[in-house]
Amino acid sequence: MGNCFGKPSTKSSPFQGSARTVGSANPPARPAQGSSTATNPQKAAPPIKPETGRTLGGGTRDVEDPKAAAARAAESRAQKPTPSNKLALQLKTQQNRTRTEILKEASEENQRQKEVDAGATVRRWD
Repeated sequence: MGNCFGKPSTKSSPFQGSARTVGSANPPARPAQGSSTATNPQKAAPPIKPETGRTLGGGTRDVEDPKAAAARAAESRAQKPTPSNKLALQLKTQQNRTRTEILKEASEENQRQKEVDAGATVRRWD
């Protein structure tokens, strides 16, 4: 292990060579130096094109643009009817409150805290 100021090692790195992605075709095999394939070259196979992504368990389906699919999914989520469970309903009501309602609620909470502090002061005889 070295540091950023160290000299590179003289040994060959295991990461030297060309990089490739997971879906790409295998690199062409290098013929051995005494092999007969070097003197008798065969016709090269056409390159393999990586396929587009597919959903798991899905059959043959029309491939849709990812942006269009995301937009369609967002629209369907936005057009859903009212939430069905209690937590989602509470979140929806909380999101629909106005700024004045939120400030009024915070003010009432501060007022209650002041009343509790005043009661504690009286009990301590300060």
